[in-house]
Amino acid sequence: MTSRIFFAAYGIHTNEHELKRKISGDIVARGYIDNYDLEFRSFPTIKESQGDKVPVVIWSIPQNSMSKLDRIEFAIDGLFRQKYLKVTVTGIADKGMELGVPRETVEALVYVMSIPNSYSTGKPSLPDYNLIFSGWQSNELEVNLLVRALLAADTHYEEKEIAEWERQQLLKSLVIARDLLNIKPENSPSNS
Repeated sequence: MTSRIFFAAYGIHTNEHELKRKISGDIVARGYIDNYDLEFRSFPTIKESQGDKVPVVIWSIPQNSMSKLDRIEFAIDGLFRQKYLKVTVTGIADKGMELGVPRETVEALVYVMSIPNSYSTGKPSLPDYNLIFSGWQSNELEVNLLVRALLAADTHYEEKEIAEWERQQLLKSLVIARDLLNIKPENSPSNS
C-alpha cells in the first residue's frame, strides 16, 4: 500500500472536484486550525492569529503525489511553502473511517503564502471565490468565516483604490490651479 499524508485545504481545494481532477486523493475529514486566520491576498492564505481558527477539509493524498501537489499549490514557484500543523478534527467522512483517521487531531500538510507582505490584501477572482465558496458549503465549513475574510480583503482593496483616486484628483487639481494661475514649471523653456 502507498504511504499517504494528510493535506488540509482551506482554499480552492476544499472543492472536491477541483483537486480530484488534478491528483488522486480522498476527503477523509473536516476540522480547523487553531490560532490562524484566513485572509485573501488575491490568493487565499492563512496567518497566525491568536484566538482565531480556519476551517479546513482534510485530504488523504498518496505520498508520491507530493511533487504534483507542490506545483498545484505554487510551492515550486516559491509563492507558498509547506507547513505541517495540528488540525482539530470535527467530522470524519466514510473514507476517513475506513482509513482510520484519528478522531481528535491530525498533523496535516498546509500551504501558507511564503511572502505575504509582497502581495497586498485583495479579493480573489470571482470564479476562484465561487469554487472556494462551493467547497466550504458542500463540506459544511463555517461559511461566515470565509465571507468575513472576503469582506476584509474588499475593505483593504477599497481603501487602496480610494487613496489612488484621491491622489489622482489632487494631481488634477494642481494642474488646473497651475493653469488658472498661469504658473509655469521651473524648468520650462519660457522661464530660462
